[in-house]
Amino acid sequence: MRFPLTPLMLAAACLAAARPAPAQAPAPALAPDTSWVARSAIYQVFVRDFSPAGNFRGVADGLHRIQSAGANVLWLMPIHPIGELERKGSLGSPYAAKDYRAINPAFGNAADLRALVRAVHARGMKLILDFVPNHTAADHPWVRERPDFYVRDERGEPSVPRDAEGKLTDWTDVVQLDYANPRVRREMIATMRFWLEEFGIDGFRMDVAGFLPYDFWREAVPELRAAVPRPILLLAEWGDLEMHRIGFDLTYGWDSYKRVKDVWRGEPASRFVRGELADMRAMPPGGMRLRFTTNHDETAWDAPPITLFGSPAAARAAFVAVALLPGRPLLYNGQEVESPQKLPLFERDPVEWNQRDAGRARAFYGTVLKLARTEPGLVGEEFREVRTSAPDDVIAYRRGDLVVLVNARARGARVAVTDGEVDGARDLLSNRAQRGDTVSLPGYGAVVLKERKRRGAAQRAVHLDRDGVIRWSDDRREVALFGANYVLPTASDYRAAGYLHADRKRMIDEDMAHFARMGWDGLRLTFWGDWEASDSAGNLIANDHLDLQDYLIARARERGIYMLFSPIQLYGSNWPDALHDTTAPGFGRHFGKERMGTDPAALAAQVNYLRQILEHVNPYTGVALKDEPAILFIELVNEPWHHPEDLEGSVRYIDALTEAVRATGCRKPVFYNVSQDFRIAEAIRRSRAQGVTVGWYPTGLNSGRELEGNYLRGVDAFPEMLRRDLARLPRIVYEFDAPDLREATMYPAMARTFRAGGAQFAVMFAYDMLRTASRNLGWQTHYLNMVYTPRKAVSAIIAAEAMRRLPRMRSYGPYPRNTRFGEFRVSPEGDLAELVARDAFLYAGSARSAPPDPSTLRRIAGYGSSPVVAYGGEGIYFLDKVRPGLWRLEVYPDAVPVRDPFEPPSPDKIVTRAIRRAWPMTVSIPDLGETFTVQPIAQG
Repeated sequence: MRFPLTPLMLAAACLAAARPAPAQAPAPALAPDTSWVARSAIYQVFVRDFSPAGNFRGVADGLHRIQSAGANVLWLMPIHPIGELERKGSLGSPYAAKDYRAINPAFGNAADLRALVRAVHARGMKLILDFVPNHTAADHPWVRERPDFYVRDERGEPSVPRDAEGKLTDWTDVVQLDYANPRVRREMIATMRFWLEEFGIDGFRMDVAGFLPYDFWREAVPELRAAVPRPILLLAEWGDLEMHRIGFDLTYGWDSYKRVKDVWRGEPASRFVRGELADMRAMPPGGMRLRFTTNHDETAWDAPPITLFGSPAAARAAFVAVALLPGRPLLYNGQEVESPQKLPLFERDPVEWNQRDAGRARAFYGTVLKLARTEPGLVGEEFREVRTSAPDDVIAYRRGDLVVLVNARARGARVAVTDGEVDGARDLLSNRAQRGDTVSLPGYGAVVLKERKRRGAAQRAVHLDRDGVIRWSDDRREVALFGANYVLPTASDYRAAGYLHADRKRMIDEDMAHFARMGWDGLRLTFWGDWEASDSAGNLIANDHLDLQDYLIARARERGIYMLFSPIQLYGSNWPDALHDTTAPGFGRHFGKERMGTDPAALAAQVNYLRQILEHVNPYTGVALKDEPAILFIELVNEPWHHPEDLEGSVRYIDALTEAVRATGCRKPVFYNVSQDFRIAEAIRRSRAQGVTVGWYPTGLNSGRELEGNYLRGVDAFPEMLRRDLARLPRIVYEFDAPDLREATMYPAMARTFRAGGAQFAVMFAYDMLRTASRNLGWQTHYLNMVYTPRKAVSAIIAAEAMRRLPRMRSYGPYPRNTRFGEFRVSPEGDLAELVARDAFLYAGSARSAPPDPSTLRRIAGYGSSPVVAYGGEGIYFLDKVRPGLWRLEVYPDAVPVRDPFEPPSPDKIVTRAIRRAWPMTVSIPDLGETFTVQPIAQG
């Protein structure tokens, strides 16, 4: 799913805002998650030529070279015995397989291959095999034993393969299998399963995948993914995007390869990026291209890169331009030492590793591949053109917070970047700081500039003052944070992403961009590790759930989002869609919620788990969770079974968990839940916990339908937050919502009441992920997403401002007097919430209020129309002042309700559609004047 927006730049000088394509959610699929593919860099190995030995042991001995080149996935070209009949050259083509279940004896035996797979896995790498399902060697035993397996020519003989257009190829050493025969299909699927199951490989590259009927792949792909419990990678040697809809992870970026060659031959560099933009706009959700400047075919039949592009420097520049595009990069068999060898397919020519500049070359390619695997901007799918002063000569594009500039010419260039802020950025290739907006590039020079963030990464520390107020340690100001729970790494949201075969890490990237776009700076890490990432004794299990949690923490920190960490949930992780699933390994399932506070074994498991998860080092940040600066607070346990009648026992339980946190060296403020039974407040007050977490659902939960009416009177006050036994204890709202409502008034009104009760951190439950929001697949009774619930989203933006702008402990009286509070107003009659301030004008619903001084505005966000923006669309939009006379406009699709979103969810049920429609928009901002120019800066 592309990020569904149209960003425009408005400059003082009518407005026509082009609408983006609709946000179409992918069809449900049963495939397991393969999000590790999005962080892969692939190395293609021609076993025959990779080492002097020319066998599996030679590959195993060279794994350190492959890893130092930045790759983490090995692709072994075909390993089967090669046919002898009509053999090409002296050794034959590896793509002429004589036996699909045998190993070329020149490479070794089954034990040698298993040893190689083990060695690869021991390094944390993956291994995929090249599989050739379209044809066999002309002397394959099937030609005699199963003649019905083959397509016949006009003479009745097994036919040389035809291409996808029906033309005969010159592949005279092979004969084409007949996929009209069901037995061929069954045999090929069984053979692929054989390699997955017997040798533990991690996937396949499918040779000439488009030569086969697509309906075969629709049958084969789900079966292959279901064959083993681990994720696998499926790479199709084909360019048709339909392969992604079928279920392939990667397809070939042949067009990118052609385009970069054309640029080096003199075509304008800007055409390269625009061609990629067109390709990416058409890309199905989750699809990725394989990015290369050579492979076995191109090296053998075209030329190795240093010859093709003219020099080692030119080859490196071309590789940067291609490898950092959305997709996954490929290195081929010695490319990283810049060998000039053509490596013929039918003869032996071992790679000459001792090239003159091999060390520097390998370090360069290793840096590029490591960036492609680890930089969030390169793992995500954001991609847009960057305007420069040299569009004919310099390839320029943006990936997240990275600006990639590649000089495609031999002459140097001074390049002014006109729509980015590169001053102060750091070049990740050279580790040098950029000074100014003009970049000096030598001939065939390249930079990957990581911009300084306008919104700083979450790095600040907090402390509690003597009155129990949370303050920033650097300036002593009160903390006030707002956002949402985000649950994708575990439980039902994790499964919801799986139902749609979505890349979970890309989803995190998208959703954290939403948090930042809405001005949210708070997030609760709601992690069912007690069910899904631990064993019955509380030992931490490193699995996909933990990996996603780590990735989320890293991405949230980069976006300036601070977190409340809640690592123990107690409630079953299988609600509501997997109630009969008993496979969760953790201590939460083993003991059950009711035993956690009283059973010594359950307490021991919790203590063990808390220590291990806090000492766990996040591989994406290199920081243990106990030291993670973006995690401000620890919530010991979510919604425990309180025992207020046993005061001393309750204190012992809270203190034991607190001591587990402190034993790791963690000094973050520790909070304990009070709102399950406020009678536990006295035990919390006596314990070593430092604060309380409360939740609030004033409209109830799970009505099964959308509610109607005005509920504002029910949020006049939250008196429990002002209990005397909670005095001097800091308060966090760990969950809240107005369930089963989509209207605009409740969030700002609830934020008002939270501030009146002294809350300094409030997070609704729970944010709907972009890719599942069209179906409300998250939590049935909750529904909030920036694109699919735009009115409610703007109200949540306003609520975030209320948390920041309203003072603590101030009451605004009862309803209806409290519908105006400070600069805020809510109106149930107009289903409207608004913030009308000198610097910001935010409105959820059409507003009649006018900003007090439009000339001082810096930020506008709306749903509907206002005196500043007239707009008839049904989507959210943002206007942000970049500098005097220049504003950035983002317009999102219309969100069109289809059915009640609060009914029981289903992957097959759409509740809201994001639809592309053209609407006029009029903008009246004094800073722009009566006339101004409009320029698109990206296509969403």
